[in-house]
Amino acid sequence: MKRLSIMAALTAACGLTQAASAQDNLSWKTQTYVERISTDVNGNRKRTLIPAGRLDSGDRLVFVIDFRNMGPQPMAGFAITTPVSGRLAIDAGQAGLEVSADGGRNWGRIGALLVPNDTGGMRLAGAADITHIRVRVADAVAPGRSGRIAYRAVVR
Repeated sequence: MKRLSIMAALTAACGLTQAASAQDNLSWKTQTYVERISTDVNGNRKRTLIPAGRLDSGDRLVFVIDFRNMGPQPMAGFAITTPVSGRLAIDAGQAGLEVSADGGRNWGRIGALLVPNDTGGMRLAGAADITHIRVRVADAVAPGRSGRIAYRAVVR
């Protein structure tokens, strides 16, 4: 079973790029959890989120980005963009999640983006091709108010 240190995953998979960091009044914190599913004695499934430590291939992760408007004016129309580690497969079907398969040059939904294939042509991008994700925050975030964005991935 392959192991990935949390620092390696987070260094490559989390962070806000220019789209959000250019907003000097935006502060944020990223947390990563491993999702564990268990069954109790009555056969009921229980989902638990555990702060990530060492990661194993197949671990289901939940990334949570909490952000806050620290400025004096409402903020709207900004995007939070995060690079994706090659060791992670993002759940790209989540509502509001845009993906890039070319380092952030082109954006869209999975299944609508094209990437080069082995024969010099093009093919539809799959989850393994995602290099970045982006979430647009369209609604105004009032001064002192906060928001939360979450997305899922699986360790390859």
